[in-house]
Amino acid sequence: MGDADAADENLIPDLSVLAEAPDSAFSSGYLHTQCNFEIVIDNILDLTHTDYLHANSIAGTGMTTSSKPVTRETKDGLRVEWLASGIPLSPFHARLYPHIERADQVVRMDWYAPAAIRLDAIFMPTGQPEEKGFANLNLHLMTPETKTTTHYFFAATRTYQLEDEALNRSVAEARYKVFSTEDKPILNLVQERMGDADFWDLKPLLLGVDEAAVRARRWIAKMP
Repeated sequence: MGDADAADENLIPDLSVLAEAPDSAFSSGYLHTQCNFEIVIDNILDLTHTDYLHANSIAGTGMTTSSKPVTRETKDGLRVEWLASGIPLSPFHARLYPHIERADQVVRMDWYAPAAIRLDAIFMPTGQPEEKGFANLNLHLMTPETKTTTHYFFAATRTYQLEDEALNRSVAEARYKVFSTEDKPILNLVQERMGDADFWDLKPLLLGVDEAAVRARRWIAKMP
C-alpha cells in the first residue's frame, strides 16, 4: 500500500453523502475480480454496455446508447455526463414507479484518479427539474491486488424512500446479482482474452464512447 506517512489525505474525494446516509438507505458490497483494475474502470466509464449487458435488470432503456456522453477534465480526474429526455424507466424502477411512463435522465460520473468513481443516476418525470428527481448515488472503488486481480468495492445510497428497509435490501441484492453474474464474468473474460499483453500493444479499435476510459488510462500511465 506504500508509505502511510507519504499519503495526502487532501486527495481523498468527498464521499460524505455515503457516510451521512441512514442505515435504511445505505448498502455496500465487494467482489474479487480476475482482471486488472483498469478493466473495471473501462467498464464503468463506458456505460453504453448497460443497455446490452443489463437490458433485463438495471438498464435497457436506451439512455446511454441514444445520448452522447460529455467528458471533461477536472483537477482530480474526469467528469462524464449523459443527458436524455423521454426515456422509459429501467425494469427495476418501473416496478417501483408504475405511474411514470417516461422520464428525463441524468447520469453523472466523477472519476478520481486513479481508481475511485462516484456515479449519480437521476431520473425525473419528463419536464421536471433535476431537483425533483429520484437519485441513486453510487461509489465504485477498485484496489489492485495483482496485475490481473482486483478488489472491487461498491456502495450506494439514494434520495427517495429513505426509511424503506425492504427496498434497501432489494436494491442491494439486485445490484450484487447484476455485478456478480453480468459484469464480473465479462470483465474476467476480457482479461483472459488479453492475457499478459499490454493494452496499447493490442492496438485496440477505439470508438467515440471510449473517450473517458482512454483518457483515464492515459492519466494513470502518467502518475508516479
